[in-house]
Amino acid sequence: MANRLITDDEFALFESYCLGWIEILGLQSWTVTILHKSHNNALGSCWSSYQDRTATIGLAKKYDVDYLKDGFLKETALHECLELLLSPLQDLAEDRGWDKADWTKERHAVIRTIENALLALNVH
Repeated sequence: MANRLITDDEFALFESYCLGWIEILGLQSWTVTILHKSHNNALGSCWSSYQDRTATIGLAKKYDVDYLKDGFLKETALHECLELLLSPLQDLAEDRGWDKADWTKERHAVIRTIENALLALNVH
């Protein structure tokens, strides 16, 4: 496989997918920056600060693929936004001084987000 450059047009598409997922997942309370930069040989990445409610979602400039399959950028954007959705739980788990009430609040926020997304599908 070649180390393929991710184009600016592909980044713009990724960015639009991220913004859509941020809205669907109810993550508008976060200040999110979306960057086109490489990090640790991953196609996508997400860094966040629970205390500040800030996050950076990144799409690599180069990636080890010959081509991007249909839907790959959309799936990667969803994955990174789900990382952001779960990041408060990760931060609380890593903080040995966390309060059970904070954990419960964040767990229920994730549950409500998933409920709202699934109910919006109007399957039943």
